[in-house]
Amino acid sequence: MKVKKQLLAFIVLTIAAVAFLHAGYTPASADTPQLTSDNIIRFHVIANSDSPEDQALKLKVRDRILNEVHNRFDSANDINEQRKAIMDNMSYIEAIANDEIKRSGKDYTAKVYFGYYDFPTKVYGEMVFPAGTYEALRIVIGQGEGANWWCVMFPPLCFIDTDHGVAKEATEPSPESQPVRKPVDQATAKAQQPDKDDEDAQETEDVPSINFKFKIAEWWDEAWPSISNIFTVR
Repeated sequence: MKVKKQLLAFIVLTIAAVAFLHAGYTPASADTPQLTSDNIIRFHVIANSDSPEDQALKLKVRDRILNEVHNRFDSANDINEQRKAIMDNMSYIEAIANDEIKRSGKDYTAKVYFGYYDFPTKVYGEMVFPAGTYEALRIVIGQGEGANWWCVMFPPLCFIDTDHGVAKEATEPSPESQPVRKPVDQATAKAQQPDKDDEDAQETEDVPSINFKFKIAEWWDEAWPSISNIFTVR
C-alpha cells in the first residue's frame, strides 16, 4: 500500500510539473508585445536639487502634468501617435510645469526635452529595463541636479497609477542584455542634457511593486493540500 501511494504521488507530481511548465509559458503574440527600448517612451521629471522642498515640488509638477495631459496621451494606439502627441504638446507641458513652479514661489523655471537618452538598468515594478538608449520626455526643473521620478509613458503605464513610477537600481546587467544603441534624433530632441546620472539610487520614495501572478500559481496553491495528502502514509 505504501509503495502504491508513493508511485501515485510520483505520477501526480510529474503531471503537475509538466502542467506548470506549459501553463507558465505563454508565447509572445500580437496582443502581448514585448517592451523594449524600441517601443517604449519614458517620462522623467528631474528635480532642481535633492532638498525636501525641491523633491516635493518635483512630485507636484509630475501630478499636474499627468492630470492635465491624461486625455491627450492615454488614447494613442501606437508609439508614433504618442510621439506626435508629445511633440504637439511640448509647449503646453512646459507651461504647466512653470505654472506649478510659480505657484510654489520659486524663481527658477522648467524646460521640456524630447529625444533619445542613455539610461542605466532600471527596475519598474516586476519589469527590468536593461541599460541602453531610450526615447524619453524629460521635464528638467531648475538646475536639474536632484533625483528624478520616472514612469513608462508609452504604453501609458504612467496613467494607471503614478505610485508605481519610482524605479530602483537593478543588478549589474549582463553584456548580452544591452539593447542596440539608437542615434539621437536631432529632429525630435530640443536639446541634450548634461551627462549627470539623475536616476541613481538617491530615489527614496517607498512604492508597492506591480505584481504579475501566473494562473498556474493560483491553481497550485489550491491543489497542493490535496496533493500533499498523497504523501501521508496511514
